[in-house]
Amino acid sequence: MKSTITKYGLIGFLSGLLVFLFIFQFIDNLKESTHVILSYACMFLLTLLVIPAIKNEKHQVNAGQISFKKAFSIGILICFCIALGVGLADYIFTAFIEPEFIQNYISKTLETMEQNLSANEFITQKKDFLTQMETFGSSGMMALFMFINVMTIGLLVSLVSAITLKNK
Repeated sequence: MKSTITKYGLIGFLSGLLVFLFIFQFIDNLKESTHVILSYACMFLLTLLVIPAIKNEKHQVNAGQISFKKAFSIGILICFCIALGVGLADYIFTAFIEPEFIQNYISKTLETMEQNLSANEFITQKKDFLTQMETFGSSGMMALFMFINVMTIGLLVSLVSAITLKNK
């Protein structure tokens, strides 16, 4: 189990790091909705690495046998590595490559809110949004949110994979 987690965990970590650093480079050229869809699609695709990892452990290491617990554990640990890569990519991008990203995000969001809300709604929503961004708008918190998103998707993928690939 250790060799499978090491091998696929390293692949997942590097893939998450590189894929998201690549995506972040083109963030300005995409609409917000397109960026969100692309990000979640990549998170989902990255977590699918769990499937070949569990299959490898089942067929190459355990002679066709694997329990739900072992398959699920492998999946979660590999998703943890992927999530670390994605979170690190987010942190590197927002802290070092484009440190003005958070301020640009705030400006774009406020501009969109102003266009789509009445004057009274905008004032209320703006205050709430700026309060949230003061609390959660740091590079570290944004990286943590990305980590949590990947782990949530990975939990579901790991669960389904473990149920599907376990021995009866």
